[in-house]
Amino acid sequence: MSIRPALLIGILLVAGACGTTAPVQVTVIVTPYAESVHVARSIQFSATTSPTSAVAWSLSGAGCSGAACGTISNTGLYTAPQTVPSSPYVTVTATSLDDPGASGSATITIFPAIVARVTPFDPLVAIGSTQPFTATVENAIDDTRVTWTVTGPGGTGPEYGLIWTTGSYTAPPVVPADPVVTVTATSVEDPAISGSTPVTIHSSLISVEWTWMSGREIPGQAGVYGVKGLPDPSNVPGARQGAVTWTDPDGSLWLFGGWGLDKDGAYCPLNDLWKFDTAALEWTWVSGSDSVLQPDVHYGTKGVPDPLNLPGGRRGAQRSVDVRSRDPRMDVDLGKRPV
Repeated sequence: MSIRPALLIGILLVAGACGTTAPVQVTVIVTPYAESVHVARSIQFSATTSPTSAVAWSLSGAGCSGAACGTISNTGLYTAPQTVPSSPYVTVTATSLDDPGASGSATITIFPAIVARVTPFDPLVAIGSTQPFTATVENAIDDTRVTWTVTGPGGTGPEYGLIWTTGSYTAPPVVPADPVVTVTATSVEDPAISGSTPVTIHSSLISVEWTWMSGREIPGQAGVYGVKGLPDPSNVPGARQGAVTWTDPDGSLWLFGGWGLDKDGAYCPLNDLWKFDTAALEWTWVSGSDSVLQPDVHYGTKGVPDPLNLPGGRRGAQRSVDVRSRDPRMDVDLGKRPV
């Protein structure tokens, strides 16, 4: 017996009317599932849903809230905060808009910023010679390697020397017009981070012979001071021991104090400051007293510079160099005072 078409249609309609529609259940998977990132750096997350559904992104953490956890865009781009939270772990969550009970999440570990340093700092390198450098990379997540470059005022080029992947630098065969070049180590993990050092290239034509430049050949000579502030070929500091010396960026030699002879041949701690012009071969008495009596010693106000300030005589004083300006500075207060 056959069923008539009209009757079949009626049965299907009835069956359809009696059925119920099951609720849509969404699954959400966030990738990558676990990731590490440095402060202020970004990472892209994506959400895969089945069936297809739009998602809302959110952040949470045991050690942070709000912007302290970072930020995440509506496309899943996460940017870490400027500082590491008290707990460095942040959870990224994608929640289905069609099924608010369905979500997926990933865990982020936040690391401090990478720091790169190059040693040695500010070396002198003779033309054609080799200087090895070492890079230290702190707070790297996976990769502590660096790439090396050497640059000069005109950019890069063999006129500034060559540096190999090991950090070994070879100076050029001639001194560049500007003898200071920069050696840089750039983080492979984060190319925005680098460390660098200036390198001063000098001629290798260094004499191995002594030259008597100034002073007298007879020991125990008193100082010839001349007029303070005026260079004179007859000026010469008195014989002394325990003085502190340094050179300035112009190549002049400076001398301060020590235990020695004043203008009258009296032997005691001195507080005189001298400058020797290596081009003119002349001494200048710059500051201090020409006598061991030192009547002008003056401390002034602590922390306030004053042209009247003048330290007392001493020996064994120390000096330091400001590496930013390459300006030698003397700390005379570390010297030994007379007792």
